[in-house]
Amino acid sequence: MHPLSVFAPPGLGAIQVDRPQVLRALLALVENARDAMPNGGTILVTAQPVGEDRLGLSVHDHGAGIPEAVRPRIFEPFFTTKPK
Repeated sequence: MHPLSVFAPPGLGAIQVDRPQVLRALLALVENARDAMPNGGTILVTAQPVGEDRLGLSVHDHGAGIPEAVRPRIFEPFFTTKPK
């Protein structure tokens, strides 16, 4: 089981985003976090204001982390460490 917690400070207010794009990105991050914890753990999604007109979103988990040798490739399109 992978409990999911979401935190946003009170009074954060509304923002204008491309909703489907943000949802796809968050879903991908949460699914990767889940997959990084085969023995369970907690996933935390946090929203925080960043400056006057920006919002920062972060996803934290209790997984093993990304191996240092893989980190330079994580932003390559279609790169994955998952089995085919």
